[in-house]
Amino acid sequence: MRQAIYVLAMSCVAGTALAGEMFWSVTGGTAADGVGIYRANLDGTGVTKISSTADVIDLDFDSATGTLVWATRDGRLITSDRDGADVSQIHQTAPGWGPSVGVHAGNVFFNYAANGAPADSASGIYRVGLDGSNLTQLTSGSGGAGLGINQSTGRIYWQNYVGAATGSAPLHSINADGTGETVNDGYEQAAFWGSLAIGQTTGDVYTTGEYWGLVALFRSDASGSSVSLVADIADSIFSHFENDIQVVESRDEIYTGLLLGSFDNRESSIVVSSLDGTGTTELLSFDGSIGGLAVVIPAPGTAGLLAIGALAFRRRR
Repeated sequence: MRQAIYVLAMSCVAGTALAGEMFWSVTGGTAADGVGIYRANLDGTGVTKISSTADVIDLDFDSATGTLVWATRDGRLITSDRDGADVSQIHQTAPGWGPSVGVHAGNVFFNYAANGAPADSASGIYRVGLDGSNLTQLTSGSGGAGLGINQSTGRIYWQNYVGAATGSAPLHSINADGTGETVNDGYEQAAFWGSLAIGQTTGDVYTTGEYWGLVALFRSDASGSSVSLVADIADSIFSHFENDIQVVESRDEIYTGLLLGSFDNRESSIVVSSLDGTGTTELLSFDGSIGGLAVVIPAPGTAGLLAIGALAFRRRR
């Protein structure tokens, strides 16, 4: 087995190193130091472990405050700085699936299925301040897969998992204040415990899901219409359990975290491709299960960083 994390490729699409950085979590592996949260440059160089916290299943970065938000398998929401310091637990959910997290306008939004039942009245989208204040349930009975935020409009997107028999997961969206919920029941072909991200330039919705035993990448418009298959991104039936996508439309890039192999031989990788699914380059490969993935780029015209996309749902085992 390979030990810990190592770089397989030193360049992204078109062979140019990109400014910015990415964060990801590893939830299990054979290497003693494998579990935790990592940070690296977008070309896969400069890998740094910033936390040894286990079972971090999702994360996002708030560019305005420089805050990294973690979600753990047991339902804790935790914040830290980009170096993994100044750690604070801001919320603890009851047992269930999730949470998937995203940050917008000083608040953490999370998708949560109480007691493993997406239709439970406690399941749905929640909002809580970065300091843990003002917890609010925005929807009820619609917990499920993925969470994405259009940072320009403040619109929150997620999929409501219905059942493994059909693999259906209608696409929902709602305003950040909890108003204006819409549901597209026809989005079921692009679902099944996948990931969801929003293109910040076009507002398009990107999802991953199981597609006849493969993990596939889909794209639609903001309403969930005009769904198209972009690419099959892995050939492992296990990959749909743990994967995450981050979309950087301004750079024509999609970053994907994939779990490959069986439960007894877990290996993961992070790849980058063009928005049409071509030109895939593997950046990193490591032992263990990848949890969340967050991509951060320099904000245009500033010296700051801009977090892109949203994070994935992690199925509990």
